[in-house]
Amino acid sequence: MSKIVIVLIILILIVLFYIAYLQSKKPTGLFGKLMMRLWNKTYRDLYLQGFRYLPSKSNMKILDIGVGNGYSSSLLYEEFADSDILGIDLSSDAIKEANKKYKNNKLSFIQGDISNIMLNKNYYDIITAFQTHFHWNDLDTALKNIVHTLKDDGVLLIACEKNKLKYYKLDDGKLEEPCNKVGLNNIVHYSDRKYIYYVIKKQ
Repeated sequence: MSKIVIVLIILILIVLFYIAYLQSKKPTGLFGKLMMRLWNKTYRDLYLQGFRYLPSKSNMKILDIGVGNGYSSSLLYEEFADSDILGIDLSSDAIKEANKKYKNNKLSFIQGDISNIMLNKNYYDIITAFQTHFHWNDLDTALKNIVHTLKDDGVLLIACEKNKLKYYKLDDGKLEEPCNKVGLNNIVHYSDRKYIYYVIKKQ
């Protein structure tokens, strides 16, 4: 095999890897859809274990951020079936799939970015963000929007793999600092071998 052919193969692999990376970060295209299905299986335990830290009340308003194809929101619906649940995600492809698979009269999905979406003030009892906050383009603005739409006695649950915090350099209190700046002052975290859960309130 000539050097030119080897170089071309390497370049093609690099381009394919970059396309796969882009499609997985904002799930679109064939690779993005495949990744969403893989994430559903991989992170099921993360979602279910996280629900243990949420209040159990009737008729709540719940916002699920970064839902991909809606699987985490569907599990929230199973857990809180009498609540109204809204899932949001950056990807239009992901939201189309979520609406097709899971939408019903209590569970809906819209495309949106938590850093700039307009949401009702003091509206949600629970806001969840699974495996997503390290992708937010503007963490401070996203948290301000969350504070705006979270009820005074509401709960924000941010949960992810521990290794993601190290990879994105968000460990060593770097989540607590921006939360405190916007008025999210009551922060308790729980962890196991693999995951970490931040249960966050205004007071």
